Amino acid sequence: MPLTWTMNHDRKLIIVTATGSLAKPDLASYMAGVMREGGKGYRVLFDLTAAQVELSANDLKGISQEVQSRRGAAASYGAIALVVKSEAEREMAGFFAKRTNRSRLCKLFDTLEKASAWLEQPKE
Repeated sequence: MPLTWTMNHDRKLIIVTATGSLAKPDLASYMAGVMREGGKGYRVLFDLTAAQVELSANDLKGISQEVQSRRGAAASYGAIALVVKSEAEREMAGFFAKRTNRSRLCKLFDTLEKASAWLEQPKE
């Protein structure tokens, strides 16, 4: 599986690592796993630096809509930090972040350290 993750319930944080070819079914499995494991609304550090993202614009729209729909009436949902390496991934992740930012903070980074530091800062 191209996605592995660890969930820290005490810190309300999920760290996801993508490797190899990443497609829509992989993300659907991840999102179902998060729900099953009780991580809805947690902050997410998503490392895409070792992945080849194979998602269309429609796939990204659908995933963004799913993320937004899961928010429901909750006042606060954890931010999403996306770590990308290539320009193509930056474009795809930027498209997703722009759409997702409507309901949940989502930002791109070029290192895990920067992404992690941003996630630890209080958000308004």
